[in-house]
Amino acid sequence: MHNYPFGGYVPNHSTLTRKLIPQEDDPEYEKFISDPQHAFLASLATQLQATKVMAVQDTLSTHSPDEEYIHQLHNLHRHWFNDHEVLSLFEKYSAKLEDIKETIKARNKDICLRNRSGESSTLIQLF
Repeated sequence: MHNYPFGGYVPNHSTLTRKLIPQEDDPEYEKFISDPQHAFLASLATQLQATKVMAVQDTLSTHSPDEEYIHQLHNLHRHWFNDHEVLSLFEKYSAKLEDIKETIKARNKDICLRNRSGESSTLIQLF
């Protein structure tokens, strides 16, 4: 799942703010109350800061074309393992992870669990 489309838009997921919300005894409080939208927009990161954050989020949410997952063993690397017991245990481990993945997918489709979204929040329920 790519997080960039949502998190890359700074107002949705601001990584920093330049101003705190003023307290009631702060002279800026009246300005905040009269125009909260302006106060919010003034607190967001600068364009340069936001651009840097967007670049990092894009990089972190993009998958490498040659990436391998922990439960996968590429055929080119199978010759590294000569121990049949190790390969058998690895296959058992991989099968268990696939079972967990299917459980997560099923829970994500369950109407009773609509208040949850995505694999990460459902994964917490497994353990």
